[in-house]
Amino acid sequence: MATSLLPSLRLRLALLLIVSLGIALGSALVLIWALNSTNVRVEKLASAQARIELLSALSQRVGDYALLALQAAERPEAAGGLDQARTRVQQAFDRLGAALAEEAGDADTAAGAALTGGRSRIAANMRARFNVLDQQASDLLSAGPSPASQASLAASFDLFAASFGPALSDMIEQERIAAHAAQQATARLTEELRQLTALALVGALLVSFLIYRGVARPLLRRIAAVREGAAAIAAGDFGTRLQVQGEDELSRAMEGFNRMAAQLEDRDAALLQRQQRLQEEVEQRTSELRIANAQLADIDQARRRFFTDVSHELRTPLTVILGEAELSLRSGSCDDDLAQSLLTIRNRAQGLHRRVEDLLRVARSETGQIDLEIQRLPLAPVIEEAREGIERMAQRAGVTIRVKEPLPPHIDADREWLRQVLEGLLTNAVRHSPRGSEILLSGSEEADGVTLRVRDQGAGIAAEEQDKVFERFYRGNPAKEGTGFGIGLALAKWVIEQQGGSIRLESSTRPGTSGTCITLHLPDQLQKEGQDYDHPDR
Repeated sequence: MATSLLPSLRLRLALLLIVSLGIALGSALVLIWALNSTNVRVEKLASAQARIELLSALSQRVGDYALLALQAAERPEAAGGLDQARTRVQQAFDRLGAALAEEAGDADTAAGAALTGGRSRIAANMRARFNVLDQQASDLLSAGPSPASQASLAASFDLFAASFGPALSDMIEQERIAAHAAQQATARLTEELRQLTALALVGALLVSFLIYRGVARPLLRRIAAVREGAAAIAAGDFGTRLQVQGEDELSRAMEGFNRMAAQLEDRDAALLQRQQRLQEEVEQRTSELRIANAQLADIDQARRRFFTDVSHELRTPLTVILGEAELSLRSGSCDDDLAQSLLTIRNRAQGLHRRVEDLLRVARSETGQIDLEIQRLPLAPVIEEAREGIERMAQRAGVTIRVKEPLPPHIDADREWLRQVLEGLLTNAVRHSPRGSEILLSGSEEADGVTLRVRDQGAGIAAEEQDKVFERFYRGNPAKEGTGFGIGLALAKWVIEQQGGSIRLESSTRPGTSGTCITLHLPDQLQKEGQDYDHPDR
């Protein structure tokens, strides 16, 4: 019904909002009216109660005045409190008059105004009678105390009471009647509000049911269909379609959902085809990769054979050279010059032999197949051997290599790799040190290992290059090209880290303080692992 009359979902939602606002506004107006009505009746009841209290107070204060007047007639010294009692009576009359005037101003009917006016006239008459009594009492008290004045004063009070009392009682009764009427009106209003609330609740429920049945339920049903369709799409069922009814905004959204599902179905089919082609291509590339890996394995095997052959070819003549030199030196038949030459040949051949071994180690380290032989070594011989290896190079460069004593007695490391690292660091230091400078090699024993330092007095390394010097084949300033291959520090870093240590560089280019310091740290690995080793000096 609502769908045919209001084809637009926006109009239906607007109608729902208008009806809801109307119900809320009507409820608010009824509530305001109920509160105002209740407030008026409560105020009338409170006013009646207040006037009853004023009349009671007036009666008490008139009685106090009469008692004080009679005492003053007997004892003149008691007349001092009569003025205060008179003032309190007048104040009571003033408050009663103000309350009656306020009630007359709030009267909403002519009958109520007339009733309030009658009570005001009675109150004025009562005040006039009190004024007459007060004048009579004043005259009698001014004449002095006497039995005659006392009798006259008592007679005046009896006459006043005969007229004042009934009027006061009549006013109190009228106020009680007014309070009772206000209570009954409040009760009737409460009952009317109860009935009106029940009627409004039934009407609100009826309107809500009609709105739910005509607007909300169809909308929720279609939203649930969209949610189920979206869940089916998310699960991979791209053939899901929604049943479109009507021409409102949600219907157009459902049509868009169907178009989206159709596009996803087409794309899924295309994706499956592409996935199949990709799988075929992956299988082809995998086959090619297997062939390439086999070829690389063959190349690696050939490389290993090449290095083995080179090693064998180099070791054989080196062994012969070393043997002949040793034999000639031991014969003792050589003069001093020839002996010095043979000694130089032997030392150079030994250095070349170590280089051949180093070459094989570098080749194996690239494949990760190197086995480190970590053992506890005396440190001084390793350092001395590394220093002697480049001593002639340092002499030609005019650089002094000084080992700072004392050194740590032992270190946990691979002996040959440690010697090669130290010799490489000293070689770099000699290459970058000016003639006449000094290279300092020092060591210290730490809590967890041994730290070695190689410090030179060269030009230093710029800050932007310090992070690159440990990269393989990095050669620094092009002006120094030809001084090395850029693998020394990279190899040193790899060797130290493979032994669980660390290497760091500190360098300065400022004149007067320039130079570079390479710091190596090797931990006490054997002690950490709890191994029981034999010291070389035992």
